[in-house]
Amino acid sequence: MRPERALALFIGGLAAAIIARSTVIPSDWHFTFNMVIVAFSLVVTWSAGLRSDDLGLARRNLGAGLRYGGAAFLAVTIAVAGAAPFGLLDDDRTTIGLGEMMLRVLIVIPIGTVLVEEFAFRGVLYGLLDRVTSPGRAMIAGAVLFGLWHIPPIVDNGAWTVIGTLAATTAAGAAFIWLRRRSDSLLAPMLAHLATNSVTFALSWAVSR
Repeated sequence: MRPERALALFIGGLAAAIIARSTVIPSDWHFTFNMVIVAFSLVVTWSAGLRSDDLGLARRNLGAGLRYGGAAFLAVTIAVAGAAPFGLLDDDRTTIGLGEMMLRVLIVIPIGTVLVEEFAFRGVLYGLLDRVTSPGRAMIAGAVLFGLWHIPPIVDNGAWTVIGTLAATTAAGAAFIWLRRRSDSLLAPMLAHLATNSVTFALSWAVSR
């Protein structure tokens, strides 16, 4: 499949997936549904002939991915911990027990969110964008699409919430792509994403005790 056609198919599939997950898929099925998104990403990968280098999965770049990702993980963790005294980590979703918190931090978020989104957005999507346009445009498009991905679940929460979420997730998407490009490894944005989601959730849970 030509990269342009694969890119259009993939963007359309992701759009349909996030709308379906936000409207008709029960929350108890979200984790399983996210695995379907991974399967779809693998089909597009095969159809477009993407290689390990295109996906950021070349073994020779794991060291660079670990260095950049480790530094990002530490930086995000320090920033999040610094926000705790100012009440910026208050989150109603953290009113759960220790077991449920550990399940989310160690399983649900790393696999159901980080792995799925990084493989889809910084792996397959960026790999296709890199084939059809310039690096700068690939970063902009990839970041904006990542931001839009987060809108359907919160579209009923008010305009300011939507605008703030779009801005924050687009900026995060740009940072994750930068890490992906600097290290040539998907491991770098995965570690940064893991800190952003799992570490933040764990610290929010601890603050709420």
